[in-house]
Amino acid sequence: MKTHTSLLLTCFFAMACSGKDTDSGTADGTDGLSDTDGEDTGDTGEDTGDAPDLTDAYAFESALSGENSVSYSGQVFRHLLIDDMKAHLGGITDRINEGAFYPVAGDVVEELAFYYDFDSSVGGPVPIYTSPDPGALQTTYDDVSSDKDLAGKTAGNDATGQHKDWTTELVGWDQDGVTSPESLIRTWFVEIDEQAVAWGAGDIPLDPSGAPVPAVYVSPEGLDYQQLLQKFIRGAVAFSQGADDYLDDDTEGKGLLSDHTALDDGKPYTALEHQWDEGFGYFGAARSYPDWTDAEIADTPGRDVNGDGAVDLEQGQRVRLHGDRSPRVRQGLLDRGGEGQEERGEEQQVRRARHPETLAEA
Repeated sequence: MKTHTSLLLTCFFAMACSGKDTDSGTADGTDGLSDTDGEDTGDTGEDTGDAPDLTDAYAFESALSGENSVSYSGQVFRHLLIDDMKAHLGGITDRINEGAFYPVAGDVVEELAFYYDFDSSVGGPVPIYTSPDPGALQTTYDDVSSDKDLAGKTAGNDATGQHKDWTTELVGWDQDGVTSPESLIRTWFVEIDEQAVAWGAGDIPLDPSGAPVPAVYVSPEGLDYQQLLQKFIRGAVAFSQGADDYLDDDTEGKGLLSDHTALDDGKPYTALEHQWDEGFGYFGAARSYPDWTDAEIADTPGRDVNGDGAVDLEQGQRVRLHGDRSPRVRQGLLDRGGEGQEERGEEQQVRRARHPETLAEA
């Protein structure tokens, strides 16, 4: 990873840890990032016109078209698939217990593969499984995007841009048949499927203490497949794509080395601008995330940003990649009362950096 990528990884985690600033930041660009924040930036106060105003929302006009050019529906779609897979898996135990589902071998694998190998020709018209309060503007998968899946974007499955060969260099999980991130995910699918079939036959696994495991997705050894799948896929898809693809700088014509001299195939953005947007999309935050309080980030699944009575999944859905913090960490954020918010400058750097002319070499 080169200089830019190191900066970007730092910014990813700086955003994950910073909260709402106490200034009067609004979308008009007056959000208080100046040389009065305690650090001498060397700014002479002269407006050179080189850097755009910073805002409290991820909203940008293209440097070439002058139009609002932010677009990352595919990334929102993949986060939705991850969330819906988790929710679907969480409901399988009750379906079996209530007599609504009598799984045979392969049934649960097929249900989970619906999300992992998503096929728009089959699943596009299907209603979205989960929805934030007061309800999502988009009601079916087709309303969000189409022809997207998780398998094709899992680490190791992209033809270019990966910094290692994941089929030979996957570490951290030693198990027969596991040779890549995708093979690990499919192994977990099979293990959940086997437990579901046993559960349906009345053979509920026991934990080491001799008590029945609490759900189909918990193994006798205590593996919580629901959590493993959600967090691993977030890393193998969202983080891998965001940091090792769209915001990386080691492949010519890709990521930060994309073209910024012409609009991309008639779109209102350049290739480089779109790479930034897709990286932000994999980060998974609502576009107005910097203006959210710690409490909202912890507990608000979405926000109706324009008052139309629905949450636009492309704009108002809350943080996903780093937002599902454990209750202990969440409460720690609230107990701190906003401590550390002076670090917001790093968060602003992420928004500023979509305009490459403002990025300085370290």
